[in-house]
Amino acid sequence: MEENANTTFPVVVLTFEGSEDRMKALWEKNFQGVFKTVSVKPGYSILDVLAGILADNTIEKEFVLVQANTFPVAETTIDFLKLPFVYVNARGAHVFDNRLPAVLDKEMVAGYLEGVKSEADFIPEDFFKNAMEANCRRPLEASHHFGNVMLQVISASPCRYKVIEGMITKHYICAGPEGWNGIVSIVDEYLKG
Repeated sequence: MEENANTTFPVVVLTFEGSEDRMKALWEKNFQGVFKTVSVKPGYSILDVLAGILADNTIEKEFVLVQANTFPVAETTIDFLKLPFVYVNARGAHVFDNRLPAVLDKEMVAGYLEGVKSEADFIPEDFFKNAMEANCRRPLEASHHFGNVMLQVISASPCRYKVIEGMITKHYICAGPEGWNGIVSIVDEYLKG
């Protein structure tokens, strides 16, 4: 969707430095809404990201935060992005600080951050759990171990066939910094196709 000076963004997509163009193309391929990309370094501080979002008047009061480098590989709507997914790890525990999209509200973010005096006081897992519980009591479970919601790519040398299978059968690919570097050539092929 074309942006103009009055555009506000309901979706904030974090991208690792150097991946901005590819991430924008990936989102444009499968998401028909407007979104804003924000470049971050590997190991970025979510606290700094949230402070920046609070200060940005182009981001809507309620917004979806998509952590770096998560991208849709199936047609995606704003309603799907807002589904309350919690990640289930190999031990069966819920993980709220994950790479899946999260619905946040600026007032809730500001209220939570008021109690944070330093980076050491900010626990992302608690923050995302509180945000989830503010919107939903029984989130949908997602994992790369089951279902068709996500494939995590964290290795610098992932199995090419697993990644391609994920691009065909999942909704999201969630790549860490090393994982992103390991799938760039696959992403380029995907974008050409």
